[in-house]
Amino acid sequence: MSWADSEFEDAWFGDDRLRQRAIRVCERLAEHPSESIPVACCGRAEVEAAYRFFSNAKVTAARVLASHHGASLRRLAAHPVVLCVQDTTELDYTGKQTAGLGPLNYAATNGLYLHVTTALTPQRQALGIVAQEFFVHDRACFGQATKRAIGYYARPIDEKESGRWLRAFESLCEIAGLVPETQLVCLCDCEADIYELLATAAKQAADQPRVEYVIRSQFDRTLVGEGSLRAFVQQQPVLGEVEFQVAATPTRRTRLVRQAVRVAQVRLKAPAGKESWAPWVSTTAIFLTESRPPAGEAPVEWLLLSSQPVTTLADAVEIVKWYLCRWEVEVYFRIYKSGCRVERLQLEISEHLEPALALYMIIAWRIQSIVMLGRAYPDLPCDVVFDDLEWRTAFVIRHHRPPTVPPSLADMITIIASFGGYLARKSDPPPGPKAIWIGLQRLRDFVIARTAFDQINRICVE
Repeated sequence: MSWADSEFEDAWFGDDRLRQRAIRVCERLAEHPSESIPVACCGRAEVEAAYRFFSNAKVTAARVLASHHGASLRRLAAHPVVLCVQDTTELDYTGKQTAGLGPLNYAATNGLYLHVTTALTPQRQALGIVAQEFFVHDRACFGQATKRAIGYYARPIDEKESGRWLRAFESLCEIAGLVPETQLVCLCDCEADIYELLATAAKQAADQPRVEYVIRSQFDRTLVGEGSLRAFVQQQPVLGEVEFQVAATPTRRTRLVRQAVRVAQVRLKAPAGKESWAPWVSTTAIFLTESRPPAGEAPVEWLLLSSQPVTTLADAVEIVKWYLCRWEVEVYFRIYKSGCRVERLQLEISEHLEPALALYMIIAWRIQSIVMLGRAYPDLPCDVVFDDLEWRTAFVIRHHRPPTVPPSLADMITIIASFGGYLARKSDPPPGPKAIWIGLQRLRDFVIARTAFDQINRICVE
């Protein structure tokens, strides 16, 4: 059974032929994720079949991903702690003739937004996508001035775009009941600092599996009694220090960060008009500040809110390590947009575009999973991921001799990454997703060539 067969094993579109088509289309697009649908497919018949699949009324993004959700839950159940990272990315189709889209950050642009919740272990092994939501800006209420004029900000949370964070958290609460032996932890950046979400987390039933959270604070909220959140936490004694490598951004290089840790258990007062959700919410505030940043570098400062109690420095360090895993969703979006190049898709209407985007979400997850699996479990035999023809072909191309036993997963991934330009020098870090997705495409071409060569040899012998 191929990996695509496993992910679509329980898929149902009302017709099993559509499930088989989903598997074939997924395999074709995964073989060449950076190419367009016509290039990735083999011939006109396959191209037309792929476009017919995406335009079929029975094929929706939810149905494409339903079986993957089930497979992801089975993977979740094998781990004691799973981190569920929420984030949103924009998909820009400006200049494309796709109907049903809306503006992005500027009125002249055209596209849609994708909000995902991706699951991973604390060791950063990608387990799958467990929730997703596509949404489009309404042109009728685009811009802050227009939103204020129509009373958008006073609407209930479920009528605003920010409600996606709450809906995703509620989905995790449902998932927690399906994997009761696994502790789910929701990780979010500052955009998810929403009182309704904090109140919902606090109201979880005590006799049911709970979803914990770690959210980077955006607002200096008012505390019950008097005073503000940030000022109160800053007054707490330093519990100790935490040290980690911070990822590079357009304005910051990768570097070592050492932060002082302050912790306080606080009660946040409900903002005006939101008292019905909860008059107050109890949470743990963790203030992390870099007191000695390198010259010319802005200090890294975070205020994290967590449902987890913190009594020791070790507790705080564990929560910080969890939050650092949030960066993996950025890696996922990079694979999705740069590796799978989903913003090049050209379909007539958004109802056809979304199933295609959903299929590429599974492909992007697989690429990320391969990258991180090799780092987490380098000594596994590579045939747990790659079929016999794939690993044997890769080994021969790289080493010019047939293998006797399957190489380790780390060695196989290094071979694939070398097809994508990775040099594998002793000083080089482990291969990244770009080298992997390029290498996987080249590997598939090598497998096709070898299969054709073997067929020619058999014909000649006969």
